[in-house]
Amino acid sequence: MSFLGNSGAQLGGASQAAVGSGTASGGFGSGFNAAKVANALNAAGSIASGIGQRNAARENEKIQEQNQILALQATSDKLRERRRRIGKDFAKQKTQFLSSGVELEGSPLLVLEETIELGEQDLTAIRIAGGVQSETARLKGKAARTAGETALFSSLLTAGNTLLTKKQTTVKIK
Repeated sequence: MSFLGNSGAQLGGASQAAVGSGTASGGFGSGFNAAKVANALNAAGSIASGIGQRNAARENEKIQEQNQILALQATSDKLRERRRRIGKDFAKQKTQFLSSGVELEGSPLLVLEETIELGEQDLTAIRIAGGVQSETARLKGKAARTAGETALFSSLLTAGNTLLTKKQTTVKIK
């Protein structure tokens, strides 16, 4: 008995594979069509690939969501540090003016106001840069999700095409 079943078919000289119509006998059962099986496996492989790409894209989306959160946290930290520095610079300048006996009017007052104004400009620049970084991460995540869904859809179309258009051949084993 061979691995093909009770038919006694042997691999090698006693077996013959013919392409055309007909079926294999033995352990495969009647109606076995190797080309159909190969097409089904190709289709399944395409779908599995699409699912893998979609899953990878979902992971990338999660990473980008984390990057977005990190960008917002980093921006918050930078803003807090810059505000602290502005306050410290303002206090230092004010103390130096007062300890020198300078009145806080005229040029000294303008210096203090400019310190605050420049600090506010820095804060605005930090907010904008942080927002851009956060939005970039969000959009990369969205693009990853879209790419994953597109890959899955494409793999389903490829699988359907494989099943519908491949020439059907049958292997005959004697």
